[in-house]
Amino acid sequence: AAHDKLLAGATASEIAAAEASLAAAQAQVAVAEGQLLQAETGVTQAEAQLLSAQQQYNQLASRPTAAERNAAAAQIDIAQAAVNQAQAAYNQVRGDPNIGLRPEALVLQQATEGLKAAQAQYEVAIQGATPQQLAVAAAHITSAQSQVEVAQAQIPAAEAGVLSAQASVASAQASLDRLKAGATAEDIAISAAHMRSA
Repeated sequence: AAHDKLLAGATASEIAAAEASLAAAQAQVAVAEGQLLQAETGVTQAEAQLLSAQQQYNQLASRPTAAERNAAAAQIDIAQAAVNQAQAAYNQVRGDPNIGLRPEALVLQQATEGLKAAQAQYEVAIQGATPQQLAVAAAHITSAQSQVEVAQAQIPAAEAGVLSAQASVASAQASLDRLKAGATAEDIAISAAHMRSA
């Protein structure tokens, strides 16, 4: 009976079960590859955040640039020129008893306030980043670096999951191929020897 079963080959239900096992293993490969892709995407995003944090720190640390200083100084020069011009116009009508009502007085006052504002902007521009701002930016870099390390640590496990799933597919495929191929000549010879021995 065992010999006849061997010669008959696999039943339809056995082949169907092996095919189902193969399909399940293939689905597991897709899941594992999705997890690996997700882990790789996490690394990419974490590295982008780290780069952004480093750029923000560098931008803060490099301020003020020479161009920013020059621009702020130029604003002072422009405001000073406006004050000088307004002062000259004011001096021409200084003897007027209603000098406070004349437009020259208003223009001089506005020019003077503009000069003060330009000087204040210059002071802000040359100060650069405060130690607190630099400390916050450095903390962002440290946090981003730790996120990169965490994301990178997930890659090996995801890769191992893909390899394991692929091995399961290969095993299931081999089992299915054996069932479909039927008994080998060696299997038949061994079975015949068992019958003769019996």
